[in-house]
Amino acid sequence: MNSKTSKFLAVGALSFALISGGTSASFADTAPTNSATATAELKAKVKAAKAAVKAAKAEYKTALDSYKGSKKNRTKLYKKAHLAHQKLTVEQKAAVKVIREAFQASMKTAKSAFDVAKDAAVTFEEITAAYSARDTAVAAAAATRDAAITALGIVGPLPKFGPHHGSHRGPKNK
Repeated sequence: MNSKTSKFLAVGALSFALISGGTSASFADTAPTNSATATAELKAKVKAAKAAVKAAKAEYKTALDSYKGSKKNRTKLYKKAHLAHQKLTVEQKAAVKVIREAFQASMKTAKSAFDVAKDAAVTFEEITAAYSARDTAVAAAAATRDAAITALGIVGPLPKFGPHHGSHRGPKNK
C-alpha cells in the first residue's frame, strides 16, 4: 500500500510539473533523465522557432516598407518582399510544427503519468484524482500550445503589385 501511495504522489508531482511548465525536484527522482532532457530540448526548439519567425517578420516588414515607400525599382522591391513573405510563411509553418511536437510530447507524458496513477489507484478517490490530474494536464498542454501558436501571429497576405505595371497586375518578366 505504501508503494502505491508513493506512485500516486509521483503522479501528482508530474501533474503539477506539467501544469506549471517545469519539472519539480520530487519528479526528477522518479522520472528517467531522458524525459527531462527531451522536454528541455523541445522547449529550446520552440524558442528557436519563435525567434526565427520573429526575425523573418522583421525582414518581411523591412522589405514591405521598402516596396511601399519607393517609386523606383518597384519590381525588384516587390520580388524582395515576396521572397521575404515566402520565408516568413515557411518559418511560421516550421514553428507551428515544433509547437505541435512539443504538445504531443506533453500529451504522451500526461498519458504515461495517468496510466501509472490509474494502475496504482485502489480507491475511488485515487482513481478520480488520476482522471482529474490527466484532464488538468491535457488542458494545460492544450492551453500552452494554443497560446504559443497565437503568439506567432498570422502571416498577412502580400499586397497586390498594382495596376501601373500592366494588365496582369504583377511584375513584368524580361
